Formats: sequence, C-alpha cells, structure tokens
Amino acid sequence: MTVPAKHAPHTRTAPLVRSAADIKTSKTFFDDDVVATDVLVQTGPTELHGWDIHNAVAAVTFVVFFNAAAVADVTIGTTVPDYAISMVASGNAEAKLASPMLFPLGLVIASLTTTDGSTGAASDVSLSYL
Repeated sequence: MTVPAKHAPHTRTAPLVRSAADIKTSKTFFDDDVVATDVLVQTGPTELHGWDIHNAVAAVTFVVFFNAAAVADVTIGTTVPDYAISMVASGNAEAKLASPMLFPLGLVIASLTTTDGSTGAASDVSLSYL
C-alpha cells in the first residue's frame, strides 16, 4: 500500500537542535559619556539589534554611527556618518530592531550637537549587538 503524497512522512534536511557554534549571543556595549571623541564598539562585522540612549544635556543631540574598523578611520566633522539618531533635549531613545543594522567593517559611534559637526554632546549609550 502506498501513502498518498499529502500524507507522506516529512523528512528533515537539518537537525532539530543547533550546535553551540551556530548560536550567537548578543553583546551589550555601554558608555556613560559618549562625546565627540569617537568610540569603537566592535571591529569586524557587526549586527546592531537595538539601543537605549539617554541625552544627558538640555539641548538636541545626535548619536552618530560609522561603518569603520577603527577610530582612526573616522574623523569627526569630516567623515559622513552611516546613521544618526536625533535626541530631544534631556530625552531618551530606545529601539529593538526587527532586522539588525549591518556594519561590515565594524561600529564606531560619537555624540554630537549636529550630524556633521565636531562639537561633542554627552550621551549615555547602551547598544545590543553581535
């Protein structure tokens, strides 16, 4: 007796349990005084999954993100950021991304008074990344 195709047993091509090597654990970066000095989060491919940022000053600030392998690769005020988060005065910004932001070279951040300036603004930054 043959089983009709719609009732044929299912065969799996991948194991049910992933090996420990296949599981990535997210890391947390925290700096309570990110300013115009660029800060290296990680060298090498980086997946940014979210952030929790507090603007520590009573003025609008911007936390800027650069796809760079080292702080030497970024000149604040000259290098164009790959992404920027606008922060209201003394405010917070929080996000958990459904799809991570990719930084193939690495991730360098800074906190500024404008997206293209070089004047620092204090921000407390917490990032979740791989």
